[in-house]
Amino acid sequence: MKNHSFLTALVIAFIGLLPLTTTVAQTYSVSPSGYTSVPTSNANRGSRTYHGNLLQAKATISGSTATFTLKKQDGGVFQNKGTIVVLFDNISGSIAKSNVSYSAGIYNPTVDVELDFTSGSKSYVVTLLSRGTESIYYYTNPITITAKSAPSNPTTPSSPTPSNGASNVATSGTFSWSTSANDGGSTLNYDLYLGTSSSNLSLYDSGKNSKSCAYSGLKNSQTYYWKVVVYNGSGGHSSSPVWSFTTAGVPNPTTPSSPSPSNNATNVATSGTFSWSTSANDGG
Repeated sequence: MKNHSFLTALVIAFIGLLPLTTTVAQTYSVSPSGYTSVPTSNANRGSRTYHGNLLQAKATISGSTATFTLKKQDGGVFQNKGTIVVLFDNISGSIAKSNVSYSAGIYNPTVDVELDFTSGSKSYVVTLLSRGTESIYYYTNPITITAKSAPSNPTTPSSPTPSNGASNVATSGTFSWSTSANDGGSTLNYDLYLGTSSSNLSLYDSGKNSKSCAYSGLKNSQTYYWKVVVYNGSGGHSSSPVWSFTTAGVPNPTTPSSPSPSNNATNVATSGTFSWSTSANDGG
């Protein structure tokens, strides 16, 4: 028993060392977004006639599941119990989900269908067998579900100015970087984040449409961290790594000059005033 426990712990530990992977969830669009219109004529599937002029359907998506909801055109109750079948493409299409029963006396019977495609479009027609004193078949107009392609991300911002790890950087200047659309040429927008801790950056400027950003008012002898997040028109985005730079120290004032009395002056009065010229050289 102890050996089994040891092996179990070893397997769990090994699994914990495996790299984690993430899967981008597929997204879908639905047309129409609400209920379908009512079919205006009957249709045939094999030897059976399916009636129009009654049913409407809509689809809502959660993850990879489509929930189809039926309603009567007049909004009334489904008086008889029945069975729902979902078909691919049209009234003659193959079956996507079959024989889902519902009870009598409800307003909106539903059926769930697992979506099994990652690109392109599929159409679905919902049919209903109403079992009362006789079996009557009905159908809906089609609902088209389209798998949306994942957005193409722009290239990762690179070639930063100031360069990563730079020192003696001025306290005012211009950030700049390089990137490209990588999605057929859509307009790019940028958010720039800045801070004195690599783990706590604040939004410095947002929604820029150029690959540069002026900055000012930074402190001397301070290490700053920054990054750029780029967005394209198709919904994709990419973030740069976090870069850093250190600003220059406080500069010395200029050397005093223009003395009075002047250098090597003669016949200077025994009382008077010394004077000279200099400037702060640090912006004030």
